[in-house]
Amino acid sequence: MSLRVRTVRTNCINYIALALTLWACTKSSSEKENANLFPLLEAIESTVVESNIIYKEVDGAKLMLDVYTPSENLGEEPWIRRPDEPKPTLIYFHGGGWASGDRISRTMYVLPYVEKGWAVVNVDYRLLGQTNLPGCIEDCLSAVDWTFKNALKYEFDTTRIVVSGESAGGHLALMSAMILPRVKRLGTIKPHKLAAVVNWYGVSDLHRAAAYWNASYTNIVTRDFESNPEALYTNASPVNNISSETPPIISIHGDKDHNHLFGQSIELHEALDQAHIPNELVKISGKKHGNFTAKEMEYAFNEIWEFLDTQLKAK
Repeated sequence: MSLRVRTVRTNCINYIALALTLWACTKSSSEKENANLFPLLEAIESTVVESNIIYKEVDGAKLMLDVYTPSENLGEEPWIRRPDEPKPTLIYFHGGGWASGDRISRTMYVLPYVEKGWAVVNVDYRLLGQTNLPGCIEDCLSAVDWTFKNALKYEFDTTRIVVSGESAGGHLALMSAMILPRVKRLGTIKPHKLAAVVNWYGVSDLHRAAAYWNASYTNIVTRDFESNPEALYTNASPVNNISSETPPIISIHGDKDHNHLFGQSIELHEALDQAHIPNELVKISGKKHGNFTAKEMEYAFNEIWEFLDTQLKAK
């Protein structure tokens, strides 16, 4: 697929995500009465969340994730009944420069998938300060491996597992999808092929990104690689890890982003074109590092659904 850059239009159809519950709380009584809460209530009725599941223990840390699954609430023992057929599944990695953030703070990012009837795995990983950048990546690989290993229990469709994240989480999603199919084995982690990546303005070229970091942050990112940071930048850059095993990728990025320049996404998608990997770059005109309006988010998700519908049907 050739590089296709999609830009925000003004005639989008309103997308009603689960975040409507927060919106409704700020409205007047009359406006609340007119709000269409049915998609929200339907998702609450049909979704079960299992939280604080330990997927890995390393260096004394217990790494946790939450699982959202479409389920029937029975109102009595055994309380829930999972679907009879596997569901498409999202694995989400939070952003925060690899050094801050957590899965709970990014809960709203996964709600559109919950409303869509997907299963969701929302993941924490060790942050810089607890580990180095390869350690962050390895934790994310472990979370993906856990998802595949528990697919039968939670009815995850292993042919339709998609990884996503924003900012540093987008980078980790890209790296996970690019590395996992090619690892012979990494500890207990086995190779897996993911169905697609939804990358929200993630770093794709650490060499270019590092040019904008201050000395303090550079020292944090290059922990354990002070003598040869160039090797880290090369090996941990998605643009350098593209192969024939790379799954389809859609990226959403503001073209005025000063943290991770939009040119990085152009570079990434041109490289994907050269490798004949299906891809799409959605440009949000005039926007910076994720400061998208509701209408821009709506547009982005419409593009995501269209892209994923095409790519998942091709599996």
